[in-house]
Amino acid sequence: MKVGLYFDLRNPPQWRQSPSRLYGFTLEACQEAERLGASSAWFSEHHLFEDDYLCAPLTFAAAVAARTRSIRLGTAIVIAPLHHPAEIAEQSAVVDLVSDGRLDLGLGAGYRVPEFALFDAPMSARYGRTDGTVRRLRELWGKDGIRPGPIQDPLPIWLGYQGPKGAPSRSRSSFRQALSAASCTTSSASWRSCSMLNAKVAAGVIQGRSRSSNAIGSPARAPATSPTSA
Repeated sequence: MKVGLYFDLRNPPQWRQSPSRLYGFTLEACQEAERLGASSAWFSEHHLFEDDYLCAPLTFAAAVAARTRSIRLGTAIVIAPLHHPAEIAEQSAVVDLVSDGRLDLGLGAGYRVPEFALFDAPMSARYGRTDGTVRRLRELWGKDGIRPGPIQDPLPIWLGYQGPKGAPSRSRSSFRQALSAASCTTSSASWRSCSMLNAKVAAGVIQGRSRSSNAIGSPARAPATSPTSA
């Protein structure tokens, strides 16, 4: 059995601690988890939460990458419609380089109105923009794309959608065709378990069999196991 850890670095007002201490402790926790045999660590993204929810998962993943050697690092998830594809492509490449090829990039469509307002992003287009981001990432990591590129070829991409509303993105043949070349070779079985939406309740332990009844998601080549959205 493989065990992964999930972190959102929330710092609730009722037991608030020094944010720098919390971040430093989480870095140490990732190191200790690796020493104890954990297979992966995952970092999430949200904005404007009262409890200071982690807002930059790829940045934090890079910090963890610099302190670890073998544990896989993932985002669960980056809210794709809030970011330019080139930004995600370059930041992901840096994490993959620092970690020597240990990144799993999880992307989601998002669901919170204040976050879309913060980034001046149209919430109504979030599914289409998420689909488009995946296509563009594969182009940007190609021979004529960003430099330096990631170590992994292909770098694993996992998709999370908020409930059945995201199902059409799975069914469109054009989208499946666009992802057909993006076969995912990750060994990180931690995505096989519960939905990322429920990962907070699951105390960060992400392992088990595939679940698809609650939300629709797919890794880049849509195998039997499927992540879901946060």
